[in-house]
Amino acid sequence: MQSDVIGMVAEDMNPVVTYEYDVWGKLLSALTVTLYLELVLSDWSDNMKYQHVQRIFKNPFYANCKKHYCIDCNEQMIKLKISRIVNSNSLEAEDFDFYTGDRYMLGNVKFIWTEFQCPKCKRQFKIEEMKQIEKTEKKYSKRNNKRIFLISIFSLISLLLFIYAENSNNLVGESDLKSKMPVKYIYNESPFYVYCKKHACLECGTRLKTNYDSIVMNSNSPEAEDYDFSIAGGDSYLTGDVEFRISYFKCPKCEFAISFDEMKKREKI
Repeated sequence: MQSDVIGMVAEDMNPVVTYEYDVWGKLLSALTVTLYLELVLSDWSDNMKYQHVQRIFKNPFYANCKKHYCIDCNEQMIKLKISRIVNSNSLEAEDFDFYTGDRYMLGNVKFIWTEFQCPKCKRQFKIEEMKQIEKTEKKYSKRNNKRIFLISIFSLISLLLFIYAENSNNLVGESDLKSKMPVKYIYNESPFYVYCKKHACLECGTRLKTNYDSIVMNSNSPEAEDYDFSIAGGDSYLTGDVEFRISYFKCPKCEFAISFDEMKKREKI
């Protein structure tokens, strides 16, 4: 009779399909092994009994006392309780700690821990993952802020040195103030080397001061190709007559003069 057949097996004796009947022998269902196992295991995982409970606490102060934000949508994260039942003899047991003090828990253990979840995009992060992300962002932000600060300081010092160069040692005379001719200073060394370091005369030891030689050059003249008419090395250019001032060191006592680059070479010797 059909009701006598309760299943079918393959050549290796593994079950292929199982049949269920009512009391009158009427077929109720036919389940393949794959579907049967899915249903049984799903029901087993939902109602699985456990003998122990292990709560995993990772950085409780970090998780509970600090605000954390999603890296995708910048929404403040919420804490989410995660639980999982793991058998001490299963393959995944090596990823969990079954010790509670000096005692090792056997059988099914329910592990409970906290993760972060974004309420907007539902993305989840483990505590250690979120901590590493924030650490990387903080390090990058700190480095970037330091770089911006140094650039700002450098720009400010350069501006102050330029103003100082414009007004020191009577470099700008009364006739210059009345003239509308653009002026461009030529430095073959950095302002830091010229103005922030003391330089002594090689002849008498007196502290050197800066001076300049000037030449007026027209941007349309044949000699103009030997001069840089650009403004601050950018895409804008000075046109017409431009006064180029080539700066150098000069001793106020013995009138000894030397260029910046030559003085730097002498100081290295």
